[in-house]
Amino acid sequence: MNTGAPPVLANDARPASDPLFSAAAVLDWKRWAYWLPSLWLWITLFVELAPEWSTNAQYSHGWLVPALGAALLRQRWRSRPPPAPEAQWRPAWNALMILGILAYLPLRWLEQGNPEWRLLLWVHAGVAALVTGAQLAILGGRRWVSFFAFTILWPWIAVPWPTGLENAVVQQLTRAAASLTTELANLTGIPAFQQGNVIEIRTGVVGIEEACSGIRSLQAALLGSLFLGALFSLSTPRRWALLSLSVALAFAANVARTYTLVFVAHQHGLKEAERVHDGAALVAMGAGLGGLFLAAKWLERSPRLPAVAPAPDSDRRVPGALFSPALVLWPAAWMILATVAVEGWYRSAERSLLAHARFWVDESAIERSAAPIAIPERTRAMLRYGDAKALAWKEANGDVWRLYWLRWDPGRNSAQLARAHTPEICLTGAGGQIVHRWPRQNFSAAGLDLAFDQYEFRFGQREMHVFYCLWQDREAAVGPAGLATASDDGSAMSRVRAAWAGRRNLGQTVLEVAVVGPRDAEEARSALKQQLSKWVSKSSAAGAVFEKSPE
Repeated sequence: MNTGAPPVLANDARPASDPLFSAAAVLDWKRWAYWLPSLWLWITLFVELAPEWSTNAQYSHGWLVPALGAALLRQRWRSRPPPAPEAQWRPAWNALMILGILAYLPLRWLEQGNPEWRLLLWVHAGVAALVTGAQLAILGGRRWVSFFAFTILWPWIAVPWPTGLENAVVQQLTRAAASLTTELANLTGIPAFQQGNVIEIRTGVVGIEEACSGIRSLQAALLGSLFLGALFSLSTPRRWALLSLSVALAFAANVARTYTLVFVAHQHGLKEAERVHDGAALVAMGAGLGGLFLAAKWLERSPRLPAVAPAPDSDRRVPGALFSPALVLWPAAWMILATVAVEGWYRSAERSLLAHARFWVDESAIERSAAPIAIPERTRAMLRYGDAKALAWKEANGDVWRLYWLRWDPGRNSAQLARAHTPEICLTGAGGQIVHRWPRQNFSAAGLDLAFDQYEFRFGQREMHVFYCLWQDREAAVGPAGLATASDDGSAMSRVRAAWAGRRNLGQTVLEVAVVGPRDAEEARSALKQQLSKWVSKSSAAGAVFEKSPE
């Protein structure tokens, strides 16, 4: 009996043919060229994100995002509704598209000098989404924008969170996991004591190795829940339920992993726990993602509203008249011109940069009791530095010092590697609480002005003063006031000055010094000045001739 109701298809139904991949569509170059601005913006974003994916374990999932996004785009494109261009809105959509395309030039210029600037990466993702949405709206109206909204926003899952938000979320979740693990350990007869994000047992401390990497399984769970929700076409409430479940599963998996390490360390020692560490992490992550997949399949099988059948291909094809040569050629020309101009700017500026003196640590001038600190292999693999020195010693007055000197050779990843592991990240992860942070200040040593950030951390009842300096290899010969410097304060203006000076892909040196014993911050600063004058040395620009600092 025919009721006159429109035909329906299951959510995974597909039309018989797909005009996107038809022979006529492939040969129609204007249709492909039309999407070049969006494609260019997304590809350049992924290129800028690749160093973060390579150097930061929390975002290694980013390598999967482009491929999964392409799969989601194909799925949505094949079932897209008929285009419904809105002539009254076209000037506004055109203006937004032009604005986003023009923004590529300053974006490219700033990114070349500040590849690790997370705020700029968010702006880039926003511009790419804006241009893509405007191009969809021009062809298909607001209906297409709404239909493809999730696919447009999907790449954001690979963009690093703002540092403050990331630290707050990761540290809180890690601390909560450590607290629950400690309770479970005590309930099962393993005496354990929580200190920040680490757990102390009779054989040693468990968790310090993970202090800088956070909960990797959280990012994997978020990626999995968002992708599965879109793949199975779940309703919005069910997607939120799956997302919430993914956070819970990630937390449970991390607790299970940490408890396993505590149990193994208690029974067999820390070396055995180190041996099973990676395997436990993989099992925990696999179990969490497996549970997430089963939950998504269960939600998919629950009763849902039927999906309306897609319109015939002839109704969903955009008229070719919209793809005029003028519309599709000028954006491509602008993108090419902007890329060439920015590359020319930096190459020209780099010829006028001065090689800056490097500094290093002369351990022979340190207290005789100084002993090397073993840097764990996992930390070495994560930091990927070219050279390093790590020392600890005790002065005659009772002050206890720890020193880390790390060196990265010039390269595209050097800035991310050097900036990704500051005291705010690593020491809070190791159980410390920031009591105070002072403004950046310069300390003179070996004829250099080294700019240090100063922190005061509390570990239980113990106060620790920490100094952190990031030094770059090259500086500008001339420029605005404050431009010719080998260090910067991380502000937006200092980043603009770096781009103006043409500094990119520079070698990086980090010096981090911690001292326990001084009564207050001023006494700690005074002690550091004395220490720097003893053991900081500098080299020539080429690093061949070394000059001892004055006593």
